[in-house]
Amino acid sequence: MGPLDVKALDIDFLTTGSYKWLGAGFGVAPFYVRRELLDRIHPANVGWRVEKRLEGYQYQHYRTAKKLEYASLAFGEIYQLAAALKYLESIGLDRIEAQSLALVERLRKGLTARGFKILTPLGTRSSIVSFYIREEPPATEKILEEARVKVSLQKGDRTEGYGATGPVTRVRVSLSFFNNAGDVDRFLEVSEKLGTT
Repeated sequence: MGPLDVKALDIDFLTTGSYKWLGAGFGVAPFYVRRELLDRIHPANVGWRVEKRLEGYQYQHYRTAKKLEYASLAFGEIYQLAAALKYLESIGLDRIEAQSLALVERLRKGLTARGFKILTPLGTRSSIVSFYIREEPPATEKILEEARVKVSLQKGDRTEGYGATGPVTRVRVSLSFFNNAGDVDRFLEVSEKLGTT
């Protein structure tokens, strides 16, 4: 989450999905390779996107990152991602991160005050907060559906370190740049209908 300087952090490779916090669709995944490593990377596949076709079904790959694009690109999704990135940049990544972290803290405090056991570690820079409840998923789903709240639910056993083990449901809340304090407060009201562990 937040701005990331791949050069300052000396990152060799980085990839990410585009369909959640980047606000784009499925079908593309930005991929960064440090320029100095490009000559050491050999494409696993050969498609029509090569620099030159040689005799005997041999190929000369591009020497740039383009050599990793071996097939037709998902142009619609690329344009969608470009528009989403431009939009995020116009808001400001620092502003988005500051708001997200404030919302995460507000949600954590509210859940803790209501007696929920939180799985997400303190100090995380993620916009995801996971916590445990007693209700079985069907009952929880009904409560959330009636309140028009969308979160992820996963049934399982709570691990040691978070209290007694046993059957629980993990609720995963993913906050985004379009959420606000009112959304968090509304979710906290709904959470009061869910059983603490």
